[in-house]
Amino acid sequence: MNKQNLFFAIVGPSGVGKNTIIDGVNAKLKEAGLQTLDLLTTATTRAKREGEIENVHHFFLTPEEFKRRQESGDFLEVSHPHGRSYGTLKDTFHVQLSQTPLVKDIDATGAMSIKQNVPSICRTILLMPPSIKALAERLEGRGADANRLEAALSVGPDLQACLQGNTDKPFTSEDLKGSRLGNYSMLFWNETLEITIQKVYNYVCKELGY
Repeated sequence: MNKQNLFFAIVGPSGVGKNTIIDGVNAKLKEAGLQTLDLLTTATTRAKREGEIENVHHFFLTPEEFKRRQESGDFLEVSHPHGRSYGTLKDTFHVQLSQTPLVKDIDATGAMSIKQNVPSICRTILLMPPSIKALAERLEGRGADANRLEAALSVGPDLQACLQGNTDKPFTSEDLKGSRLGNYSMLFWNETLEITIQKVYNYVCKELGY
């Protein structure tokens, strides 16, 4: 694989703006006439959301089909956040990556598993909010329920570890559990969306040799 075929795993708490930043980076790449990042198609047992496309955003599997494929060794990584199953199929990952750079909003467990399996082509990006208050306000603005707001508040200790630059303290919140600051290629604070998009764009361009 050449240097352009990299996978960017975007990790962060719910509501931090992961998909908005992915869209913003791709818009800037397109505007500059550069190869955009294709979305890695992963498998999940959760229901399809409005606007999602089968075989583009996800392969939507039944729990039974997911379990069968997991037992067959078809997955590069598997995780079970929020009571649902997610996984990256080995054949899909390598076929997509042979054609284009990839990106995915993914939980920490999945990102760390992919990094362990293919470290030379995986870049892990951690996005964090400037404060718990800012994260809660974003979730409230999206009409998040009480459970998601409670999950946002649980990010507090992880946020503090990042602010202190503690690279070895294990994260404890659900979206970040199984990782620590030292596991990530880059940390970006999403305080101002436009600035964060520019910073992530600059990093992606540097890594891809654009």
